[in-house]
Amino acid sequence: MDKLSEGINKLKLYFTLKDNKIKCDFCSNSYKIILNTEEVIGHLSTHKDEYNFDVSSESSQENLKKFYRTEKNFIECIYCNEKLCNPWNTRSIVYWHLEVGHNFVIEAEINFREWLRNNYELHESDGQQCCNECKMFVINKPIYLMNHLRRVHNRICLIYMPNIT
Repeated sequence: MDKLSEGINKLKLYFTLKDNKIKCDFCSNSYKIILNTEEVIGHLSTHKDEYNFDVSSESSQENLKKFYRTEKNFIECIYCNEKLCNPWNTRSIVYWHLEVGHNFVIEAEINFREWLRNNYELHESDGQQCCNECKMFVINKPIYLMNHLRRVHNRICLIYMPNIT
């Protein structure tokens, strides 16, 4: 997995992609996804002969939107379902939001993920996670597990506590 894909996978733990916006799972803030038109054009050029269309560097983000859909935290090509990554500047905005808006220190992320892993188990068969303590199924995102542990078991993560207003 390349560095960009790793970064995107980390972000989808804390954000949800919907309608060309990336929304923070901890609060209501959302940011418009800034498409990397060169990446989309490069990918679409592999389909242009097969589907008889033309794209070029003159294509705008608006024109390119007809060639992809947002699906499960990715931008997905409508022709082959290949997942296209979000560009670096969107990631920078998101990391800035986590650090400034929620006091999330990126370096502490490893400890935070370890704390989460110690509090749930992932069922390989269906990909669902459940609480280690009560075996209740929890949506596979950190915010849901943190809320479950706080509300049901009165436990909070001392490594990271989001600054929710």
